[in-house]
Amino acid sequence: MGDFERAAEKLKVLAHADRLRIMVALCGGEACVNDLCEKMGILQTTLSQHLGVLRRTGLVKRRRRGRRVFYSVADRAVARCVREQVDKLG
Repeated sequence: MGDFERAAEKLKVLAHADRLRIMVALCGGEACVNDLCEKMGILQTTLSQHLGVLRRTGLVKRRRRGRRVFYSVADRAVARCVREQVDKLG
């Protein structure tokens, strides 16, 4: 897969409003699933599905600490781009 195809796949993933909201929330720093659920008002199962999509496309990364799973933006340049576009367009 070429650069344009990879970029298009990531942009397609970000085209979903809930996933975009998750990315914006994670631009502020690492967060655990429970905190994201409370902050966003999304059911844990729905949030976990969206986080899985974001992780598989390389947009977020995760780490475990005991029973908790923490997520963060995988690439700060992507985080900056997402935040700038949401600020401009939102």
